[in-house]
Amino acid sequence: MFPFSIVILVGTDHHAFQRAVDWADRRSAAFSDDKVFIQYGRTNAPQTADGAAFLSPAEMREAVAGADVVITHGGPGTISDARSGGHKPIVFPRDPQQGEHVDDHQQRFAAWCERRGLVRFARTTDDLDRILAELPAGGTREDRADQSASAEAIAAVGKLLDAPLPPHRVVPGSPVVVHLSGDQAKTSAAAAALAGVAGVTVLGSVGDLSRSHSHTCGCGSAFGECDLWTALGSEAFGGWGSEAARALSADAPQSTRRFFGGAREQREAMLAFAAPYQSLYQAAHRLLNGQILVDTTPGVAAALSHDARIDVRLLHLGGAVPRELRARKLPLEATSVAALNARPESVVARLVPGAARSAQAAHSGDARLSKS
Repeated sequence: MFPFSIVILVGTDHHAFQRAVDWADRRSAAFSDDKVFIQYGRTNAPQTADGAAFLSPAEMREAVAGADVVITHGGPGTISDARSGGHKPIVFPRDPQQGEHVDDHQQRFAAWCERRGLVRFARTTDDLDRILAELPAGGTREDRADQSASAEAIAAVGKLLDAPLPPHRVVPGSPVVVHLSGDQAKTSAAAAALAGVAGVTVLGSVGDLSRSHSHTCGCGSAFGECDLWTALGSEAFGGWGSEAARALSADAPQSTRRFFGGAREQREAMLAFAAPYQSLYQAAHRLLNGQILVDTTPGVAAALSHDARIDVRLLHLGGAVPRELRARKLPLEATSVAALNARPESVVARLVPGAARSAQAAHSGDARLSKS
C-alpha cells in the first residue's frame, strides 16, 4: 500500500456526515504516512485528520490538484470538480438511513456514474478501505483526453437541480422531440410515416446509438460514414468515442416509475440520464435548423421530460397511456397507425401547433437502423 495525500469533500448540505469525518480520523491515525484532509461542512470537526468546514472554489481546485486521492460525497458539482481536476474520484454518498440526507438520490447518482466508468463507488467505510488498498501509486488520478466533456456533463446535471420543475415546464426555444408510445410494430410504422413529413427528422432509437456504429443509417450510408451523424456526434459530444457519447442509454432510471414530482432530490437520476440526450437533441436542433425531431427509444420520455431544455411531445399509438407519462402531463396526441399513415402532416400539426418547419426534411436517420 502506498502513502497518499487524501482529500475528502462532503459538500455544503445542512445534514451532518459523521461517517466521513470518523473515517478520516481513523485513516489518519492508522496510516501515519498518509496526509488526510477533510472538508467537513456542518459535521463536527475531525480529531486527528486535518480539515476545514468549507472551501472557496479556488481552495477546492487547489486541494484537488494537490491530492493523490479524492473522495467526494454524491453531489454532481463536487464529482465534476474532482473529474475536472484529473481524478476518477471515489464517491462515498450520503445515506438517508444514517440521517445524512433526505433520500437516496446521492446513492442513485453515484451508481449511475459508476456504471459509466466515471467514478469508483464506495457504499460503506469498508468499501473505502478496500478501494484505497487496491489503488495504484497514482491514486485516483487518471489520464483521459475527454475529461472536460464528462465533467461538464455532470456539472450540467447539477445546475438543473436547483430550479423547481413542475410537470413539463420547458425553456423557450428548446428542441421539440416527439416520442412514440406503443408496441414495437406500431412505433416502427409510425416512424416510417413521420419520416416523410416535411420539417421532421426521425433520429431513430437515440438510446441505442452508442451501440449502433456497425449499422446502416436510414439514408443508406454506414453510420460511421454518414455526414449528418458524424456532424451530430462532433457537435454534441466532441465525437462518438467520447465518454459523454457513451453515456447515451436506453435504460431509463427506475425512479421514473416511482417519482413523478418536481422535487430536486427525486429528479437527480432522471436529469443525469437526460443530459446526453439533451446534448444530441440540441446539436440536431442547430444543425437541422429547428426541425421537429422524432426519437423512438422506448420508455424514456418521462425521464427526459424532467430536463426543461427538452420539449418532449408524446404520440400515443393506442392502449392506456402509461402512468408515468400521465403524471408528467406531456403534450399528447392519441392516434392510430392507420390515421397517421393517412394524414401524417395533420397529426404533427396538432401535436406541435405553430412549429416552424422547413419545406423539405434534411435527413432521416430511420428508427430501424438496419444491420450492415
